[in-house]
Amino acid sequence: MTDNAVYALCQDRQEGMWVGTYFGGLQYYSKKNARFKKYYPIPNANSISGDAIGQITPDKEGNLWIGTEDAGINKFNPKTNKFTHYAATKKRGNCPTLISTVY
Repeated sequence: MTDNAVYALCQDRQEGMWVGTYFGGLQYYSKKNARFKKYYPIPNANSISGDAIGQITPDKEGNLWIGTEDAGINKFNPKTNKFTHYAATKKRGNCPTLISTVY
């Protein structure tokens, strides 16, 4: 693990643990490998958009929805290892408009 400030935990279907930290991004612990894999922001690449992870929630398809405190929402597909970023626009209105970027 790269950070002790853990904000979110989520167990996947393979009994691996997803760990959201405040300064160290998203990390995955697999029983099979007995080690952590780190996902952190890399500009213009297939990566998570922020370092401060506040929430991790799986959906019915096995994707993870990851809320960050510094860079919007990310959807991660573990089957393809692809991130989709959703960030609010600066437009005024009742709800923010989300812009998605797929890497």
